[in-house]
Amino acid sequence: MATTKKPVRKPAIPKKSVKKPVIAQKVSKTGARTAVKKKVSRPAPIQAIPQPKKQLAARVVYSEKIVDAICTRIAQGESLIKICKDTGMPNRTTFMRWLHEGTHDGLHDKYARARESQADFYAEEIIQIADTPIIGSKTKINEKGELEVTKGDMIEHRRLQVDARKWYASKVAPKKYGDKLAVGQADDLLPLVTVKDLTGRKD
Repeated sequence: MATTKKPVRKPAIPKKSVKKPVIAQKVSKTGARTAVKKKVSRPAPIQAIPQPKKQLAARVVYSEKIVDAICTRIAQGESLIKICKDTGMPNRTTFMRWLHEGTHDGLHDKYARARESQADFYAEEIIQIADTPIIGSKTKINEKGELEVTKGDMIEHRRLQVDARKWYASKVAPKKYGDKLAVGQADDLLPLVTVKDLTGRKD
């Protein structure tokens, strides 16, 4: 006898209830309700802050007065970078172009003499720095983790100032302040002395 299989029914899966967005309603005097649309406030657009316009420096024309002022300040120990940042002075690129063009008579000689005077200024300043103590404070953490503050002469700082000036003077005026081993005779060195062998030995 043939048997028939009955279809198996799957249990129904309950549907998830989806919450509808609540819309505000306005009740009129007659009792009728009307939906009220809410206005969405949008953020105001960000306005760019106006930046101040950079003023271009006025072009400085070559003149003997400007060159003399620059060379005088260089001879007194100021750097060309610092001088060229002042108002009324050419930028460093412009001054170096004047120097290397070769079209301005006497500029190269004035600049060379100013650099030599600057080396002399730094050499004299080295003595002043060495003779003038600078009192300062030093801080360090000891073995116990405590902060120690000691006051005294800032010898390391003064040594750095002296070494920097010695190095610069040796580069600007190497014949006068450079560390060199003379082979032969230079213009700024004493004449060489010839030592004769008086023992009568023949090698």
